[in-house]
Amino acid sequence: MAVVNEIWVVEGLEGTTRNQQKQRLAAWKQVQIAEGVKHVDIWEGGYGDFNGTWYFCMIHDSAEELGKLMDKFSADSESFDSAMEEWQTTPVLKFRSGGLLHLAEDLA
Repeated sequence: MAVVNEIWVVEGLEGTTRNQQKQRLAAWKQVQIAEGVKHVDIWEGGYGDFNGTWYFCMIHDSAEELGKLMDKFSADSESFDSAMEEWQTTPVLKFRSGGLLHLAEDLA
């Protein structure tokens, strides 16, 4: 099965420091891992269109594993809601865009 990378493009809000942004991303990473995400990578954008942008990538073993995580969230979203409450009441970052990438290892 293909590995699924769920990638979010995240921008820092004006008036927040890079350190505050990093702390928020690290906290969000721990929330996702606790919910069952296999691994999380965070990249910082450099110059050009990527300047001041973060890329938050949650890696799932397969589409089936991602589906199970989504089912878990849909069944009882209380823990996610409590994490989001803090996120939204003290905004540091803005999710700009996102999507899924499927790693097709079986292509030659």
